Amino acid sequence: MLSNRLRSFRKKIQPDLIMKDEFERLIDIYGPRMGDAQQNIDLFGGGNNFPNFEKNIFVNLRSLQVMRDDIKSYGGNLVIVDAVSNRIQKGRLPANLSSTILKYFCIENNISYIPLYEDLNAENLNGNETSWSFDGHFNELGSEVFAKSMYRWLQSKKTGAPLNNN
Repeated sequence: MLSNRLRSFRKKIQPDLIMKDEFERLIDIYGPRMGDAQQNIDLFGGGNNFPNFEKNIFVNLRSLQVMRDDIKSYGGNLVIVDAVSNRIQKGRLPANLSSTILKYFCIENNISYIPLYEDLNAENLNGNETSWSFDGHFNELGSEVFAKSMYRWLQSKKTGAPLNNN
């Protein structure tokens, strides 16, 4: 308990330590692991409980391409609502990186993109919780923020007119 308070105090005095801690945490989660019995390093193996970041991103983006094509074949349009950077269990840097990758992926693949995390983060920074502490799902305020964000997006697409991915 005392060591946690000292660590917190140190971070307030030296803000660079926050980023150092973040990088150390990233390396622990996503860093290379020892491979087989010959002690080879597996650069793309990820951690024991979490796959390599690049593999994880690739599989998810490929899945989105398949969904986009399936939805398009039925005359619809895929819309991605991104709340990733609002949930930072694995650290702020991978969450922000994931959202940035997703945003540009959507642009390149003609998929509509709604950065919901921006509105959620703004509420959270103002001291308003948007999710339940016990499971991370949206609480009433989070659901309201989501609805307003969707409504704003629909208005920008001029509801009443056919929605498209432009």
